[in-house]
Amino acid sequence: MRPVYRVGLRQKRVICIEHWPSWEAFDALRPEPRTFPSDLAYSDGEVRLHDLSGTCFELQRLRVNNGGLAAAKQLLAEDVAMWRAAGAQVIGRFEVVHGHDLPALLLLLNWESAERAAEAGREIESSTALNEKRQQDRLASGRAAIRASSRVLGCTLCLE
Repeated sequence: MRPVYRVGLRQKRVICIEHWPSWEAFDALRPEPRTFPSDLAYSDGEVRLHDLSGTCFELQRLRVNNGGLAAAKQLLAEDVAMWRAAGAQVIGRFEVVHGHDLPALLLLLNWESAERAAEAGREIESSTALNEKRQQDRLASGRAAIRASSRVLGCTLCLE
């Protein structure tokens, strides 16, 4: 059985996470619907919800082209290494299984400050090597694996 997570953004600045050990547990509890946008997702690796050192949280949503999930997961794994090197603490990676605008992946990060997160984003996205590799990947496959992404930072984290 795989753990199920509900990840949402309340009031545009509070990342809310709920967790159940399985779909059976989720169904047995019948949690109330959220009054703000949320997704149900599986974790793609370890999820660390405790002992977080930073005060700034970031939620990234990657909208994946149909048929591009495996390639998008590979890109995200590469990105995670860069985010870690830039000072982020990775809370978790998630594959959205129920929500809007699917397929999609989520990445939840913890930073020492919003300023550091913004600076790291600029550094990573302006990397010539990274952009050249992504262009080669697009040319090799005939399209991009990720069609759009969004990044919300400066958030607080709420564990429910």
